[in-house]
Amino acid sequence: GNCYSMIIMSPTQTILLVIVICQYMTDACTFNDQKTGYELDLTALAYTSLQYKNEEGGKNYTYFYTPCRNGEECKINEGNTDTGMFVRNDNNDNCEILANWDGG
Repeated sequence: GNCYSMIIMSPTQTILLVIVICQYMTDACTFNDQKTGYELDLTALAYTSLQYKNEEGGKNYTYFYTPCRNGEECKINEGNTDTGMFVRNDNNDNCEILANWDGG
């Protein structure tokens, strides 16, 4: 399977959440780590949009996360758009796709 990691930092730069997922799909939004036997079920979040704003250090970024889908639109250049699962915008509305959902 594929392995992904995501680190979300708090305003004090302490780690709030670290997710490392080794994907072995059993359902549209459920992941099993065969090594440990742990299961991560994001089904309840599959159609949500999570947002986090970091204004520390002069870099004003807003992060958007749409679990298990490419649900966040991103303007990439001159009016062109793309979609991603994990997207970062800065205070000048510059957008960067940090991760895409590949369907598992």
